[in-house]
Amino acid sequence: MKHINYRLSTSHKILLCCMLLCTTMCTTPEQPAAEEKVSKSHPAQLFSITASSLSIRKQPQKEADRIGLLPFGTKVKAKPLDKGEWYELADIPGFVFGKYLSPTPAKKQKSLRLEQATYYDDANLFQDMELKNGLVVYQKSMSFYYDEAPFHYTQKGTYSIGKDGLVVSLEPTTYTVGGEKNTAKATTITLHYKSKLKGYITSDMETLIKDAQRTDYKSFTWEIDNYSQTWWHVTQKK
Repeated sequence: MKHINYRLSTSHKILLCCMLLCTTMCTTPEQPAAEEKVSKSHPAQLFSITASSLSIRKQPQKEADRIGLLPFGTKVKAKPLDKGEWYELADIPGFVFGKYLSPTPAKKQKSLRLEQATYYDDANLFQDMELKNGLVVYQKSMSFYYDEAPFHYTQKGTYSIGKDGLVVSLEPTTYTVGGEKNTAKATTITLHYKSKLKGYITSDMETLIKDAQRTDYKSFTWEIDNYSQTWWHVTQKK
């Protein structure tokens, strides 16, 4: 049998290469664009809190540690996660449940109330604050076991919630004790939420609690030397 040599012309070689290239492109599955693999980012929107207080969670899960509270009517910026059930806060670290976010303010008014008390050998000091819609009403009273006149006054102000915690700014006011006028100066109270305590403390409290002789988490109380004190905790949701 004779062996026949086939020689391809240049034009035939070019045609064959084109056919092979076409076959390869048609049989290789198309790779999705890189941006399709990444979920589309949602822009942060402004919302109003519709619950008496909404928990800020460390992770987008109900079982995750609570790292703060948002009172009713607080304005926050947040963006939804992929499933839309949880939202990530834009200006505050943490996540919130989307059910209690609304683009419009809720009609039914609610509020969050925090309370703190200090018990001395000869007197009791009580503080509480009601928060909603960015506003706060703060009350302070002190009663004595002896003849000294008790006092009570109310201050109004505003609050904000950010990386520094819950910051309450109070306006000055005047009050009367035993017929004499006194002035409560403008002041700022900064509170930090502690998951273990289920409440708020100031920087001064944090140092004292570490040296406490006894801590009762059920009654929000710690004791040291000749007095006991509660940290700021939720007492009422209206």
